[in-house]
Amino acid sequence: MNGMWTFLALMMMISAQLQAQFDRSPWSFGLLGGMQRTHFTGTFQSLPGLYNCCKGFDGSSTSMDPFFGGSIRYAITASFGLDMQVEYVQSRGELSAVNTIGNALSFNGSGFDIVEAQSAFMMSWTIPSLGFTPSLAWKPFESGFGIRGGFTLRLQSNGEATGREELIQPKGVVFSDTKSTIRNDRKVNFTPTSLVYGPIIGLCYDMKLSESFTLTPEISYMHILNQLIEFSNSDESLSMSALRAGIMLSYTAFTPARLVEIPITPLPIIEIDTNKPYIPKRLKAKLAAFSVNEQSKEENIVNIVIEEYSSLTMTPLLNFVFFEEGEDKIPARYARLDATDTPMFDIDFIHTPNHVETYLHILNIIGKRMIEKPASIITLTGCNADIQKEKGDMALSMRRAESVKAYLEKVWNVSSNRITIKNRNLPEKHANTQTIMGAQENRRVEITSNEPYIISPIITLDTVRTMNPPIVRFRPQVETDSVSTWQLIAGQQDKELRRFTGEEKVPAFIDWHIGEEMSEGLATDSAIVYAFKARTSLQDSAEIQGMIPIEQVTLHKKKINRVQDREVNTFSLVLFDVRSSEITEGNAQIIEFIKGFVKPNSNISITGFTDRLGDADANQRLAQERADATAKALQVKNKAIVLGKGNSALYDERYPEGRLYTRTVDVIVDTRIDN
Repeated sequence: MNGMWTFLALMMMISAQLQAQFDRSPWSFGLLGGMQRTHFTGTFQSLPGLYNCCKGFDGSSTSMDPFFGGSIRYAITASFGLDMQVEYVQSRGELSAVNTIGNALSFNGSGFDIVEAQSAFMMSWTIPSLGFTPSLAWKPFESGFGIRGGFTLRLQSNGEATGREELIQPKGVVFSDTKSTIRNDRKVNFTPTSLVYGPIIGLCYDMKLSESFTLTPEISYMHILNQLIEFSNSDESLSMSALRAGIMLSYTAFTPARLVEIPITPLPIIEIDTNKPYIPKRLKAKLAAFSVNEQSKEENIVNIVIEEYSSLTMTPLLNFVFFEEGEDKIPARYARLDATDTPMFDIDFIHTPNHVETYLHILNIIGKRMIEKPASIITLTGCNADIQKEKGDMALSMRRAESVKAYLEKVWNVSSNRITIKNRNLPEKHANTQTIMGAQENRRVEITSNEPYIISPIITLDTVRTMNPPIVRFRPQVETDSVSTWQLIAGQQDKELRRFTGEEKVPAFIDWHIGEEMSEGLATDSAIVYAFKARTSLQDSAEIQGMIPIEQVTLHKKKINRVQDREVNTFSLVLFDVRSSEITEGNAQIIEFIKGFVKPNSNISITGFTDRLGDADANQRLAQERADATAKALQVKNKAIVLGKGNSALYDERYPEGRLYTRTVDVIVDTRIDN
């Protein structure tokens, strides 16, 4: 066994030595061959030199034809190369046509019937060609796969054409002049177009047989751009394309490398006491935990405080249902129910801070509210983009409105006399018709009602938990020559909450975003226990542990201890007009609602957002202007924190609802209250 390993090591040394002594030439020479699936498409009366009395030929023909040749390649870089292939092929094709040529007598057993006589006219051809194909090969992968693209120039020599006519109906009848079912059986030579040309693209894979020889299978597609035969009639044509599969054996020469003599500078002699054993440095570890507040300030951590407070969340309801281009079916992303599930639908349950997720339940929200308000009536106005295939398609607009109506009737059992449908082309307040995204926003059904509650914002009361600090930062320190692996685990009451792992280099700090990840996961006052462990390649290890106390400040505790509480209420405004910061009527009603929650001791933050479409600077200005307009309408501009965040990506911008809910202003009113 030891002898085998010695032999393999020796061979590897010899191979490396040979590679060091020889340089690979950039030139390769090869032989190639394969088969091509030739596809002809033709419309012509006859081939040159052949008389044909039929109405002509119109169709396509396929044949399998062998090809062979040679190749020269020059490697520009390791990934790119120039190829020149020269190959020869005889391309064969055949077309047939059935024509009625007159009447004939057909014996019926007792006499003769006059029937139509039909002949099958057949035309076949062979065109030899010599192809010259320069191309560029790109091989980005070390595995050997590559792409080749180029342009073929083919010299066509004299072709051979065969034509004949065969009587196929009626049976048992022959031509009078040949006494057989075959006539006009002729073979001629003809002159095709001397030079044809076209693009070629293919995939190849290099398989090294040795340092010098490479076997390369290849599949490619070639399409000839000009006509194979120059017909006298401009209406006649014959074109060709081919799917090829071939293989090439190539040879690359190696030349002796030029040896360069490198002067050797003697190294200083270092004396080492070999009698003194080397003792690796023992692994030592330290770990400290810190808090990081919302302003990214780092402080020593004392404990983690989890506080409960009451919160009102208001989400405006976008009263549109959007459709795909040319479609009248409600898109699959909208939440739909079976009629049996409607009694269990709860708007409070589906209301989340993600406005788009809440909005996608709009059909069920409208249905639920119409059941709650039996006297309410809604109007569905179908619209279209009024461009391209939707141009002026009022019927499409009507079908879209009918789709929404059908869902409310069938699933929510809303009476049809409570739903009015209308149609128009563009919406009354339409988006830019010259952009793709503007067209998306115009393909919609608008929902209005005589009862404001039907499309009013969604309001829910909830208990929210916040965590202070929002981030726990661990700073590990390791004293050793090297670390192989490390891990940091945090848990509570034997339950693992978070694990961080790594290899070799230990980071300067590790941030745990506990506020985002564990807002609902820490339900007790039990301390968080953490442990950091590191291990070296010599299996030396060190471990250090610590703990962080937890303090739960619940609503119940606040009332019992008569501790000051807080309410944090969140509101959103949408449906600003395009590129406008003006407060619309709908947003004005929301602002009046918000005013009822603003107290003298309230802390207010107002943040305007825009999507990322258009000019970034203009978007930033617009976001700030919308926030300023909201603060002015609330009459809190001097006491509120007012920010603009243009070019935001709050939601998926591929969908119109994502963009519209990003064009928003968020208002947060944080008020301290006494218990």
